[in-house]
Amino acid sequence: MSSLSEGINHFAVDLFQQIRQSGRENIFFCPLSIMSALAMTSLGARENTASQIQKVLHFNEITENKKGGTTVD
Repeated sequence: MSSLSEGINHFAVDLFQQIRQSGRENIFFCPLSIMSALAMTSLGARENTASQIQKVLHFNEITENKKGGTTVD
């Protein structure tokens, strides 16, 4: 699995766990859409805000895996 898909999966699971804690039974969300919106927001964010968004989106995991060389799918 590529580091990008791993980052998306980690974000989706984290988000689901947070939403599930609301106690509602019917949950519907699109993690990819939410991740895309937050990624675009991060482009205009600075310092602490940018760092927090990158942490939530697991960007560090994605970029660290890419530094090691090419990925094999």
